[in-house]
Amino acid sequence: MLQKVIKKYWREALIVGLLVACAISVRTCQQNNDTIGILSAKADSSYLEATYYRGKNGELIGQVNTHELTIKDLKDLGDQLGFENKSLKDQVGRLNRLVAHWQGKAGMTDTVYATLYDTVYVDSAGNEVAGRSFKWNNDYLFINGLVMTDNVQLNYLYQVDFSLTAYRKPQRGFWKPPGQLVADIKFSDPKFRVTEFKGFVITEPRKKWYETKGAAIGFGALLGFYLGTR
Repeated sequence: MLQKVIKKYWREALIVGLLVACAISVRTCQQNNDTIGILSAKADSSYLEATYYRGKNGELIGQVNTHELTIKDLKDLGDQLGFENKSLKDQVGRLNRLVAHWQGKAGMTDTVYATLYDTVYVDSAGNEVAGRSFKWNNDYLFINGLVMTDNVQLNYLYQVDFSLTAYRKPQRGFWKPPGQLVADIKFSDPKFRVTEFKGFVITEPRKKWYETKGAAIGFGALLGFYLGTR
């Protein structure tokens, strides 16, 4: 009985076997390419060094590419990409709770020139001593101080607003795949610049090959072919 069934439907069985093998091979290649892509991206300067452009209002905005990872990708590759999985796990409790993470470095270089004014101050012994005072600000950094006989007293307050926006850059062409995920960081102080910045966003894991619409259509076509030949 079994031999008769095999003899009658061996072609259908062969077709199904070939389709399954092909799907598994494609999926494996895709996973390998994704892994290679993630690993190679860590050496890409666009994931580390911010490039600057001017917004519509003339403000300077730093932009850097952002990794898209599944939780499994993060567990496998996070340390290699420089995200320190252990620290992240300690911070949030479990990696599965992560939604997004950014880290970076920023700094400011400027030269301050302040006018000195004659003044009198009281030293540690309670004596009135001649000295010089100064004040300076650029709407973000506020400095005032006192030049004394043996040292300088310096007081400062630095206030800067910043915003972080993640979005997809639009792609050109008739067929537009999802654009590269980027993050824009903007400081209210134009002298404050990003020197290194990177991050990731957790995405849903890709569906298994047998969960896709293509697999469903393929199985439906095979089933229809099988029923039609009976």
